[in-house]
Amino acid sequence: MARGVNMTDNVVHLYPTPRVTILPVLEDDFDQFLGAGMELIASAVARQANNVTMQDVEDDIRGGGAVMWLVHVEDTLVAAVTTSVVKHPQRNTLKIEFMGGTQMEKWMNDAIATFANLARKADLGAVEADGRMGFDKYVDASPFLRATYTYPDGRVKLEAVPPEEFLISREAKSLEDSDYVAHRRIVTVSELVAMGYDYDDVSDLGSAYDDMETNVERYTRNKALTNEMNERNDPAMKKVLYVENYIRVDYDGDGIAELRKVHRRRR
Repeated sequence: MARGVNMTDNVVHLYPTPRVTILPVLEDDFDQFLGAGMELIASAVARQANNVTMQDVEDDIRGGGAVMWLVHVEDTLVAAVTTSVVKHPQRNTLKIEFMGGTQMEKWMNDAIATFANLARKADLGAVEADGRMGFDKYVDASPFLRATYTYPDGRVKLEAVPPEEFLISREAKSLEDSDYVAHRRIVTVSELVAMGYDYDDVSDLGSAYDDMETNVERYTRNKALTNEMNERNDPAMKKVLYVENYIRVDYDGDGIAELRKVHRRRR
């Protein structure tokens, strides 16, 4: 008796990688292709919180400040991405500004590889997306790819100083040429310990009253600051006069006076 053979046992199922094409929209093709790309990134533009309009994005592309990339899977347009080059003293990067479309899992790896290759050829430090939705899923541990960017610039912090707390040499014409500048203020023993001072070293300096209570300028500015009813029994809340002194002195003996910071504290 003939034995039947199930031919389906020998079938190999192939799942070929789809063909992905990522091309920039050049100036000569703006009128033909830019509109389709703008429609794909419209939702991404609407999500951002910088009040950037669609017209702003298009003007940036037409003006050369950004590049529009169209993504095709096989022969179907599925997504669009805009990029720009960020030049900054802290970083030079290729930044993904906006991206939108569908089938991201099919083309994102190719897009990242394309942008990374371009960035390296241009001697840029990284490809970043600065929080763009979906990008973080495809970023590996390489520092060349950044889902977010932490700005190291810092911010200027201003602190209002009462006039009686600010000291400067009577001979000075400016902060830069003054040989003495200081900031004196009343702090608690607890604050000094939080700064790093040993409690045993500063606990005996505490007092129920502070040296500034008799300061005429302080009293004239705000009489309510002088209050004799605020004595505390808690040693950590005792008051200490703390002075940050900036003094020009020849500390290293080279004949040139350098600016030194000296902390002084007393009851």
